[in-house]
Amino acid sequence: MKMLPVKSTRILALAALALTLGQHPTSCFGGQTIGTTQGTMTATTPDPTLVSWPGESKPHHQIRAEQSYTAQSQVWVTDGKFNPHGQAVEIRRFFQTRTPGTYSLGPMLELAANTINRPANSPFNSAHQTQDYGPWIPDQSTLLSNSLNANDVYGVETIELIFTDKSVTPSTQTVLDYEKIDIYWPPNGNAANYFVQNFQQMTALNTSTAGVKYGGDPPRAFVNTTQTIYPGAETWVVIYSGVAQTTPPAGALKIPTTDWTAPGGDASQRSFYIDLGNYAVNGPGIYTLQMLQQSIYGLETFGNPASFNITKKYNVNSQLGLTK
Repeated sequence: MKMLPVKSTRILALAALALTLGQHPTSCFGGQTIGTTQGTMTATTPDPTLVSWPGESKPHHQIRAEQSYTAQSQVWVTDGKFNPHGQAVEIRRFFQTRTPGTYSLGPMLELAANTINRPANSPFNSAHQTQDYGPWIPDQSTLLSNSLNANDVYGVETIELIFTDKSVTPSTQTVLDYEKIDIYWPPNGNAANYFVQNFQQMTALNTSTAGVKYGGDPPRAFVNTTQTIYPGAETWVVIYSGVAQTTPPAGALKIPTTDWTAPGGDASQRSFYIDLGNYAVNGPGIYTLQMLQQSIYGLETFGNPASFNITKKYNVNSQLGLTK
């Protein structure tokens, strides 16, 4: 009988021992045990504020829809070598619409991430485990399914760090980590409506300077916003003489009763009255109301201004500030 070399005998003995212990054939690669892939991810937005959501252990970031954010991941393997059958480590993005003023969200719609996935043979050691992603701008996002605009201007975006394993059938995907970001309206999506009326006759005035002119008692303005105000932002209304300007002039008068700072989280819409006769309306001419917003993104106009025209029949001393 032909004798096997001593080295071959040892190899057969080790293989038999592996089968006896039930070791998966792919649990070793190149003489090393395949370890567990792990990873963490962080998101960076212009606003560092974190927001707690009921029932969720991880706080949300927040951002305005026209701003950009980035992500960074760290991936490593514990107790062995990286799985050579792993397809990729990648980022997936999802968007959910939100019912204003609530924590109610719509279905998760996947967004195009436009990133280069890390293949299975990437070295995941201390020198290579960090990967940067983005930047992404929510209101420029498209749906992965059809490349149409996702209308990602108010809701919640979720980004997931994914590892795909093809060593099993069917292949499996594991979420290594995730981040959630609350998305708020961009400036051009905001609207401030001005309903100017004669409060004695309760008739609405034309807020176009080219329309019917107003003459008589001081008008009253009702102002409301149609979108939620960015959390923590301060808003107020100014009034100035003349037609509307892109940026209010230096002499524009701030109406103190309109100054308000939005609370954290999902901010409320604003609704309030202004008795114009108490402020800069001191004679005939064109006057303009304009809302401003001061937030972490700077000082900006909020929505469109409204101008109205008062004739010389206007009497500034007539029933100022009275309401009926």
